[in-house]
Amino acid sequence: MVLLMALLLTPNLLPPPATPGARAIQDLTLFITAMGVGVGIFVFALLIYVVVKFRAGPGRPDLREAKPKTHDERLETWWTVIPAIMLLGFLLPLSVIVLYQVDRPPEMGSQDFTITVVGRQWQWQFLYPDNTSTFDTLYVEQGRFIRLDVTSHDVLHAFYVPAFAIKLDAVPARINTAWLNATTAGTFRGQCAEYCGLAHSAMLLQVVVFPEDPDRDFGPEPSALPEAGTRYDVDLADSGITVRRSGNVVTALAADIRETLLFRVTNTGTRDHDLTFGIPWDETTGVLAPGNSTWLNFTVDWTAGTTYLSTQPGDTAPAFSGTAAIATDPRLIRDIELTDEGVPGRDWAILPGTLRATKGETLYLRLWNNGSQGHNFYFASDVEDGRIDATWGQGEYRWLVVTVPDDDIDVAYWCNVPGHRGSGMEGTMVIGAGSPPDPNPYPDSWLWFVGLAAVVLLLLAAVGIRYHLTHKSFEDPPRT
Repeated sequence: MVLLMALLLTPNLLPPPATPGARAIQDLTLFITAMGVGVGIFVFALLIYVVVKFRAGPGRPDLREAKPKTHDERLETWWTVIPAIMLLGFLLPLSVIVLYQVDRPPEMGSQDFTITVVGRQWQWQFLYPDNTSTFDTLYVEQGRFIRLDVTSHDVLHAFYVPAFAIKLDAVPARINTAWLNATTAGTFRGQCAEYCGLAHSAMLLQVVVFPEDPDRDFGPEPSALPEAGTRYDVDLADSGITVRRSGNVVTALAADIRETLLFRVTNTGTRDHDLTFGIPWDETTGVLAPGNSTWLNFTVDWTAGTTYLSTQPGDTAPAFSGTAAIATDPRLIRDIELTDEGVPGRDWAILPGTLRATKGETLYLRLWNNGSQGHNFYFASDVEDGRIDATWGQGEYRWLVVTVPDDDIDVAYWCNVPGHRGSGMEGTMVIGAGSPPDPNPYPDSWLWFVGLAAVVLLLLAAVGIRYHLTHKSFEDPPRT
């Protein structure tokens, strides 16, 4: 009854469909739900009728038969055939047709254009036909029939917009296709529907379908351009790269670890160019035609430096390039070494074993795997976001930037690969005076759980004893 009232009183039980495919799926869902509710009402009505009519008790006739009938082939045949026909009716003329309409819509041979959707840890990038792009927000014109090519830059993601009934895996090195017939203007929210790492829950997106505009088929209005991050303007000319910040030319691009960068890239030359940041940044605008612009937005999480360059198709070498470097004070970087049985004299250890830190300090930790096996790194829960779940290999390193708790405590850190911590791969970060924390601030808390469980058991026992004393026997009551 509660679910029925919720169904009747909730105005938006399902998101309003914004495409013909979503409307067809929603209509089919409501139809099958109505049929299921009808069958359920019939079954429960019959059940209630039988329970009431044939109930036993004082003053009730004994309707039991000496040899009750337990089988009826005709009845069993009908209650098998009728549901089978209903299910086939759902499958063939309904479900298959709707699936075909969604996967191969009738307009697919005349789509207006193609937009590439790229999943990244942890944001969405939308690449438009003019080589411009936006992040986390897709802008399309109402009434356009669009092909979406969905892929991934790193790990598995899933592009999911409920109002469009689109849920499609984003797989590295593979393109999956969805069709978007944006018939309703508005802003529609979506998300990544495939767990993709630490910030998966924050990998949200929205699709802005703007009314018909003769001057714009896709992309944001100038006022809607992304503003997050340290902003740079980059001009790609045939003779070189010009980088500006706040109108001033930047000759040496530098950034801090974990800093967010936002580049407005414009091709001012006469040939195709792209802006590419080499490994380990590994970010690119893709090919940008003359006169076009795009945005490149990412968070710095790399080593001491990398090269940024612009290439032209067919060139054997970059047309021009520069070097971008890390700006963090090297004195703030702490190197931590993880070793195992493959390192003589330093087997199964995290070095240093004791790390001293100031309360509230930001630590830039460079974690080196100098062992022969894969390792990861964990701080105790006192340090927020202080863990790297995925293992990395020999000779590689990972950055971990954490804020030290503002308490005089000791915090453990270790390798969380099974068996490694027990073999000695652990250490302690001493904060402030380093007073050891109470290992159990609530030493008697388990007694509350034991007491609560005992009370519940006593109540259950009391109910059972009362029932037994009241009924005397569990046999059927006498019949008259």
